[in-house]
Amino acid sequence: MFKPNIRRILAIIFFISWLNAKDFHVPEIILCRNCGHELTNSSSVIDVNSEKVEKIVNYTKLGNTSINIQRFTNPNGQTFNVFTVKDANVKQVSQPIEEFSWFPGYSWTVICCPRCGIHLGWLFKIVIPSVDKSIATKFVGLIYDQVISENFAYSAHFGPPSFAA
Repeated sequence: MFKPNIRRILAIIFFISWLNAKDFHVPEIILCRNCGHELTNSSSVIDVNSEKVEKIVNYTKLGNTSINIQRFTNPNGQTFNVFTVKDANVKQVSQPIEEFSWFPGYSWTVICCPRCGIHLGWLFKIVIPSVDKSIATKFVGLIYDQVISENFAYSAHFGPPSFAA
């Protein structure tokens, strides 16, 4: 009835459908929006909520990853939409500062893209270590508007195929 190659193809299609049904998730890569430098991936997203947040919005972006975007305003009146990750491939460009931290108990350090130098957010490190192991000792706050997912960057850069003759 079927040739062996067709059976193999049908088995592969069935397997892929099964994986999709199981909500199989491959982490998406998060890039610098300015230059495309690889910063981290969606499996590094963590929720570190702050009592100083002005507004919080939950988005399901980066594949199936749900992220909390928190809005903060610095003492100069600049507003930033920030999400938190465990770690990122970034460059620290300032000394740790404890004053004006959006996350009480953490110092903050300005971080930039190691390739293009654009401001990407802040590295937060705990000031006084806690015995509670569930509390993050450090994390990165990335500015949502300064990053992009690899899949979105690919589709936005190349766009749909052109069928013009």
